[in-house]
Amino acid sequence: MPDFEVILESLAPSFSVGALRATPDEVNEWAVHQTRFPQRNVAALPFHRQLEHRAVDLVLHHMTGRTKGQSLAQEVVHDANGKPSFSNEKGTYISIAHHSHGQHCWAAVALSEAPIGCDIESLRSQLQTISKRFLNPDERSSVGDNIEGLCAIWGAKESMFKAFGPSLDFRKDLHVIWTDASTAIEAGMQGTVRQEPGLYKAWRLEGRLETGKQTEFWAVCGPTKHLKSF
Repeated sequence: MPDFEVILESLAPSFSVGALRATPDEVNEWAVHQTRFPQRNVAALPFHRQLEHRAVDLVLHHMTGRTKGQSLAQEVVHDANGKPSFSNEKGTYISIAHHSHGQHCWAAVALSEAPIGCDIESLRSQLQTISKRFLNPDERSSVGDNIEGLCAIWGAKESMFKAFGPSLDFRKDLHVIWTDASTAIEAGMQGTVRQEPGLYKAWRLEGRLETGKQTEFWAVCGPTKHLKSF
């Protein structure tokens, strides 16, 4: 049996992160018969992509199962830009993110009545190398090479892009105010999308890989609240 648990749950906004460990046979058995993603032949995808779809399916099953009147089998479709939506529920926005390693996958799902985005980012040194591609000068000045800050800002900008993209430039259109929360388990950030401000929330989570090594990542969701622009 696949090993699945919800490791983060927030009701405001509606945001959940689940951790899944499953074998190729376990995931493929589900993929052959799945109806969650009707546009996709999930069974024909590589194992890690099947695993990601299954993890999202289980998180959604948990989230919609606790909400009265929602169907456990809501279909998720994607537009030409890969943006997900429910096929039969136009009043609910959905955002999906995942991070996989071997037979482990962490999946995040955000649901809202307004545009919303989410992301999962591991604490990886590669972000220091590519930071000039997504940080503006003010952000570089405030965060420097701090891995936690780079990870949280990248996650916030990914969330902005998913909520309001695709025609957005990470450096020019998306801005995040980072206050050092390197040791925090939970942090809030103010961000703007083309001068429109909002609040974004980040949670620092841990997981264990097959090697037994501990891994850390930020799960980010937003905007959790729209702010007035002045």
